Amino acid sequence: MAFYFSNLILQTAYQKIVSINVEQVFKNGFKAFKTAIYPHLTRGVLKHLYVDDIDKFVTENGGLLKYLAVNSAIYTEEESYLNSLPIIVKSLVDFEERQFMALDSKELNNALQKFIQTGRIEITDPVLDYGILLGISNFNSLYFKNGQFYLDSQCNLSIGMSGESHSQLSNQVSLKVLKREKTLEGTDLKYLFPVLLDITHIYGGLNFITPYNTYKLPPVNVPSSQLSWIAFWNEERNFALNIKSGRLFKVNELVIEQLEMIIKDYSDTSERKELQQVKEMLQIYG
Repeated sequence: MAFYFSNLILQTAYQKIVSINVEQVFKNGFKAFKTAIYPHLTRGVLKHLYVDDIDKFVTENGGLLKYLAVNSAIYTEEESYLNSLPIIVKSLVDFEERQFMALDSKELNNALQKFIQTGRIEITDPVLDYGILLGISNFNSLYFKNGQFYLDSQCNLSIGMSGESHSQLSNQVSLKVLKREKTLEGTDLKYLFPVLLDITHIYGGLNFITPYNTYKLPPVNVPSSQLSWIAFWNEERNFALNIKSGRLFKVNELVIEQLEMIIKDYSDTSERKELQQVKEMLQIYG
């Protein structure tokens, strides 16, 4: 009996863990869909779609299904009468509590410029269509409404009609994105900024030190692939975050002061003892 009971506990715990993980995966997917940010997907591979009429979409656009990635999802407000769809169908009701901020290109650019100047972020939620607004969207999602395809969540950027091929839609996406103003051309801040938004959402108002913003030294452009460390703090605590490993360390004010020179590869000819100590610490924990 004891053996059966312990196994029952393990099974229940496992089911809860799986449920939590699956729920988080769906939440992460919905966030990627609404912000148009898919860092690891090849251009043209479709991960998420919104459709207002799922049966009409499948009947008239079945050829698009072969471009769907593994574990792709359709978001809809309608019930489907088709069976055995090779795709996950999720109701938008499941994500009603998730908040996103709607900004236009000018408003987003102003927020980014303010961050460059001050290291502070006033935006509190992920930005709708962020990847599209910055011209870095890689065509991994679609919106299907009233027989038309749109690139953005607010259905302002029409890219084609129902029945058009994947290549036709892809060509229109290229034209729409290329015509948009490329904000922050030449800097990789646009790739880091969503991460900073997530951190701000967790900890509240923060000051950041990254290569891309002013603290005591002017910004420098470091390719996102080479970025290792950032720092942030508020009145209560100070943190250093290793971007590549995701490891977060609570640090003191002395480390914060030295980190900017290290993050921006500032050459301190005096090689102060404190700076060398922080460099050695980062090498150990990086």
